[in-house]
Amino acid sequence: MNLIVEIGNSRLKILVFDNDQIILGHKIAIDHTDFSIAFLQKFPIHKAILSGSGDMNHPIISNIKTQYPFIKKFEKKFIQSISYRYKTPETLGEDRLLNAYASSKLFPNQHNLIIDCGTCLTFSFIDAENVFWGGSISPGLQMRAKSLHDYTQNLPQVETDKDFFSSMGCNTEESIKSGLYVGMEAEIAYRITYFLEKFNEINIILTGGDAHFFENRIKNKIFADSNLTFKGLNYILHEVE
Repeated sequence: MNLIVEIGNSRLKILVFDNDQIILGHKIAIDHTDFSIAFLQKFPIHKAILSGSGDMNHPIISNIKTQYPFIKKFEKKFIQSISYRYKTPETLGEDRLLNAYASSKLFPNQHNLIIDCGTCLTFSFIDAENVFWGGSISPGLQMRAKSLHDYTQNLPQVETDKDFFSSMGCNTEESIKSGLYVGMEAEIAYRITYFLEKFNEINIILTGGDAHFFENRIKNKIFADSNLTFKGLNYILHEVE
């Protein structure tokens, strides 16, 4: 079995794979420093990998490293099958690279457009020859909502746990949410149209924590997979010693 650990700025995610099947998924708030990982002992972990942009010295990470000293820290060099038209591959975010890598495994020899609705809204395109072209990066839902509050005098901070796709907001909060959700939906639709016009046949893969808001609103055929990044890490463990 393979152990996947990702640490971000606000939470830590732990997954266990049996071959390519997820048999455990766990999320932990970063401020829970006393969280026990004893529940992992019942799984015969043979390989483990750690990724993310959070604090690698976090107490939970230290405990995991103690329990699984063979855990590997993700490095871009682990992925050898992808080449780049992207001008600065050294600056390419881990999540975008892993999503592209996972899509190339799930849909080999096909054009793949990955839409990640997370902290940022990112579009990443990898072609049928495993060449990563690039895409776009813009603020995600929560970041858009926070910026409206932080950079204005009177606009409130709105929660983004419930969608609002009406084009007509009838109060300030509804107006903000309409701008957030309808605006992001329009951005997604525009980008999909662009890539379909340029490449004709592509797989559209939707992932990220806010993907569920848009999953049923995209008119094109899509593949929704909230665990795409983790599948990329699991594929790496299949290949590295």
